Amino acid sequence: MGKGLDMKGGGESYTTKENGLPDKVDRFPVLCPQVEAAARESRGDSGSEYNQSHTESKPKVDCGMQQERLEALVRTLSPARLGPYGAHRENPEQLAGMNLYAWNAQLSSCMLLPLHFCEVTLRNAVSEAIGRVYGPDWPWHSGFEGSLPSKFGGRYKPCLDLRNARESIGAERLTGKVIPELKPVFWLQMLRAKNLGRIWLPSIKTVFPHAPSDQPADEIRESLYDDWKHVKDVRNRIAHHEPILKRNHVEDFDRMCRIVGWRCDHTLQWMLQLERFQEILANHPFPQVNG
Repeated sequence: MGKGLDMKGGGESYTTKENGLPDKVDRFPVLCPQVEAAARESRGDSGSEYNQSHTESKPKVDCGMQQERLEALVRTLSPARLGPYGAHRENPEQLAGMNLYAWNAQLSSCMLLPLHFCEVTLRNAVSEAIGRVYGPDWPWHSGFEGSLPSKFGGRYKPCLDLRNARESIGAERLTGKVIPELKPVFWLQMLRAKNLGRIWLPSIKTVFPHAPSDQPADEIRESLYDDWKHVKDVRNRIAHHEPILKRNHVEDFDRMCRIVGWRCDHTLQWMLQLERFQEILANHPFPQVNG
């Protein structure tokens, strides 16, 4: 992908009833052309073969179970958890609800790979930017700790999070071990406009070298803030095994691709080689509506 590529995605998503089952199935979402083309290139797929295998053939998630097994699953997973998918005993389309639950679980699972690349990429980039101001041992720099707000977003306390992260690694003084101990919201608050002059104006186009060259630093920072805020939300829902049915999955994936791609083209290409998001997305248990 070229420098300055705009990877904001489009695509329509289906709407759902209160029970999570589709009320209307719209045209199936399509990845933004740049991401789809890069994925084909990474896998060595031709356009026609890719389209045939990923759009025309969409085997449904099939639980293949008898009523006794269905009831056992409902008892194990709980009616409260399965209810939003319509997978409760009172619903005559209980099997369809189980298919939807299974698909949500599969989609959540395959989203973990791009989430992994996105989160590691972002926090390493932010760490590098902080290090350019406060040095490689920035987690122990009193000036940096003093620059953090007492609170962010209501209850989150960045200073306390930083101190807890340092304490969790013991006597070792390794920034690389502190980074994964910090909460995802730590990196979000570092992308706030408050840090523009001190952290981002000097280095944002260095740590994100493939961000649009014609965009000012504050627009790049704002885009990264917005992207990570949305990605963090889907990350938390997946981590807590919550439904992600009503999200714009293509947009979520495009946001992850943009963060990784702005930092490193090679890492983005490798991620696209490994991910199964597009395959699972195409296996939605409800049929595509053409037109």
